[in-house]
Amino acid sequence: MRRNQYLIPLSREHHHMLVLSQVLKIDVPAYQNMPKSKEEKLAFLRGKLKQLLAPNFNSHRQVIYPVLIDWCFSDSVLLDELRQEEDEILETVHALKEADEMQLHEIGILIEELVRKKERQLYEKMQQEFGDKLSELDLK
Repeated sequence: MRRNQYLIPLSREHHHMLVLSQVLKIDVPAYQNMPKSKEEKLAFLRGKLKQLLAPNFNSHRQVIYPVLIDWCFSDSVLLDELRQEEDEILETVHALKEADEMQLHEIGILIEELVRKKERQLYEKMQQEFGDKLSELDLK
């Protein structure tokens, strides 16, 4: 399904989050001009936490989830799952004291799974249930 124009900026952020998830994984070939060592990957992750992950999660928590609840979104269980997964990612990254390849790999998997769930489940349902009403989302 084609992405609603009001969700495109978030989908673009998700693309960058997927790139981050790939960089963190062990079983993925190195991306050109991306961190390669576990120390570089950890620094990259911490930078992206502030620049990308936290702002994206905040957009969802402060704007999207409350609006969906107000609009009587049909899948409150999905919203709870997404919040829990966001919390798990934040807690795991904050608890990471040193660069550990396996932990970075696991964080990469968590990020990928979260993005896929938002794109394939949440956004699809939002488009089906609310369509043009999504223009009312204030995602600035």
